[in-house]
Formats: sequence, C-alpha cells, structure tokens
Amino acid sequence: MHCTKCGTEHETEDRFCRNCGSPLSSGVIQNTSATGNQSFNAGQNNVITGNNISVGGGNREPVAYIDRVKTAPITLGGHPVKVAWVIVSSVLGLVGSVASIWSAWATTFQYLWLLVLGLSGISLVVGIVLNSARFARLPPFINFESNKSGEIFITKIEGSCPKCDGVLKLRDVGQKDNRTTIVRCTRNPDHYWNFDPTVLGEPRI
Repeated sequence: MHCTKCGTEHETEDRFCRNCGSPLSSGVIQNTSATGNQSFNAGQNNVITGNNISVGGGNREPVAYIDRVKTAPITLGGHPVKVAWVIVSSVLGLVGSVASIWSAWATTFQYLWLLVLGLSGISLVVGIVLNSARFARLPPFINFESNKSGEIFITKIEGSCPKCDGVLKLRDVGQKDNRTTIVRCTRNPDHYWNFDPTVLGEPRI
C-alpha cells in the first residue's frame, strides 16, 4: 500500500503515512503488480477504474488447423474394402507366398512371390494399425483412414500455416525406428505442430 500524496510504501494495517502523516484511508490507494506467472495482484482497498487489464494470453502459440482436402474410398467390385478383409487377405497372402517361394525357388517365379510377400506384409501392417488407431500412413504422401464401420479411405490432409502463407502438410520425422508424424509448413520447416488424427473426425465422402 502506498500513500496517495507522497507515494511512501506502508503496511496494510497502517492508518497514517509514516512520511507525511496523511490518512491512508481517505484517498484511493493504488497498489498493483504483475507477476511472472501471468497473475494480477491488488491491495484490499484498491479501486480500479478506467483501466485495461490484460492477464496472460499475450504470447500464445498460434494454433494450426488442418483438414482433409481429398477423401477417396477404396472399393472392390463396387463394395467398400474393410479393415478385417485386409488383415485376413494379408495373412493368407503371406502364407501362400511363403509356400510358393519354397516350391518355386531358383526359378523366375520366385521374384513374383517375393513381391507378393512384401505387399502382403505391408498390407497386414496397415490393416493392424487401422484396426487400432483408424489412421495409418505410408510416407511420404499416402494416408489410410478407416471409419467406425471399418471402411478404408485414402485421404489427403492439408492446412494453412498461421505463422506465414505456407501450406501445412504431414511429414514424418525422427529416427527410422522411432518416427513420428507432425504437421509442418512447406515454406518454413521451423513452423510445425504435433499431429493428432482424432481431431479430424470420421472420414466422409
């Protein structure tokens, strides 16, 4: 608490100024302070009028907004492909290709079955991830998503950078065995945010 006449600091219980003797309760006492934790403090007898008070929010990080700009369902014979089908067919493809490679080893067909083995393995991983997280990514540009019914979609996700006029795209960063997907600006790679696929909701045509 400060004296309104001479500005001398006093304790809250003081009734008169120790310097000039003026009564401390007769005037408007101003005693405000800002702290580092973005809080505002005022004395018990303070009257605050005609002032703008801002508490926090001055240096907030801009929020990045992304959405699907393209959604294409995967169909087979006019019917939507589902996650369960992918997992079952991938397992069958793995078993069949291993058996075929064993019988066709040292022939020209072994390379064909090796290709089938690799594709079946990738499909199985994608199916398992979609079954648990409903979002799977094959870098650098292919995104697979599924809805509650298990139908699979290929999607394209983009947004506008809130810090510049760049375009936000999904990018995979980190070591090969510990990669993570982030949202990164194409103009300035220092503009990036964590990616949460659950904020997008279910994919729709």
